[in-house]
Amino acid sequence: MLFQIEKNKMLKKVEPTNFLSELQVENYLISKEETEDTVLNADIFKEDLLLIDNQTRTKDKKRADILALDKRGNLVVIELKKDSAKLGVDMQALQYLAAFSEFKGQAFINKFKSKSNDLEARVYGFIEGLDVEKLNQKGRIILIAQSFDNSLLSMGEWLSSQGVAFRCLQYNQLEIGERKFLSFSVYFDRSSEALHPLRFSEKQRNLLSETPQIYWHNIGDASEKWWGYCVNKKFIATSFDNAPGDRGEAILKSYIKGDKVIAYAKGYGAIGWGIITSDPNKSYKLVGLDSVEDYAKGRLRHRLSIEWERTLDLSNGIKASDLKKDFSIYPPVQTSSLIKSADNAERLITAINQKTDNHEQRRSN
Repeated sequence: MLFQIEKNKMLKKVEPTNFLSELQVENYLISKEETEDTVLNADIFKEDLLLIDNQTRTKDKKRADILALDKRGNLVVIELKKDSAKLGVDMQALQYLAAFSEFKGQAFINKFKSKSNDLEARVYGFIEGLDVEKLNQKGRIILIAQSFDNSLLSMGEWLSSQGVAFRCLQYNQLEIGERKFLSFSVYFDRSSEALHPLRFSEKQRNLLSETPQIYWHNIGDASEKWWGYCVNKKFIATSFDNAPGDRGEAILKSYIKGDKVIAYAKGYGAIGWGIITSDPNKSYKLVGLDSVEDYAKGRLRHRLSIEWERTLDLSNGIKASDLKKDFSIYPPVQTSSLIKSADNAERLITAINQKTDNHEQRRSN
């Protein structure tokens, strides 16, 4: 609820408006970040969700708004209502959950593979380290609306007691002068377990005495010009809102000293690797808009220092198909993601080293 403070210090409620259609709101739920264009907006959902399909028809010809997977491989049915969500929409979501719950493990991927050629790789990349046969063992429901009927919430209490995690996200559309706003907040949450096993912050990882690990990091702009700039200036970058405290800053500060980072460029694959050699809290910075360092013209302004050990030209990158075939590693679907198998990651690093050695040898000859 948003209030305007009047001159007499009284609060005046700012009434929501409806300038967006349901489909337009749905489009805003999908991340617009170039490195995360197949995941849902984590700032809205407060967890990482992989988009499987939207406007999906069941065998009964009913249409589910959004189907997604969470990090535990659970199916998430997301239903969006333009105005108020009342008793009955929960039953609708349950019908969708039941319709798709029969597809488990590899059968789940096969069910939706025709929708996207790279779906299998995206799923494996998103849940890397999780046994594929554990896909879709549980189901969850998220309802999104501008208001919720109390009887619906009572049903949510009962569903959660039966093991079906149930969340309600409230959204409001507001117009103030010529500016338009869309806000989201958690209105109701009955989840039996933690929803998002996100990476620890740098401080938490140190407190837990966590050892350095190996991560993917998408460079954000798959061009030789940008990649050369990253290599010469020795940094990795993120975008998001390009503002203090946003997800881009949180990602960079979640690394710790000693982490190895394998650089990834969409369409080219693994293109190099480096080591975080200093405390991210000291080596992180947000470069100024239109400054000399604003090389990407307003994008990718979050920066973290890295010591590049080996780098390849984009054209020599180890392609996504070879990552799967030779190293049992799938390309990342998010800006940064842990490579669960350290052994496979080290084999990939060795391959990058060999490829750069061969390139240098050919050039010297």
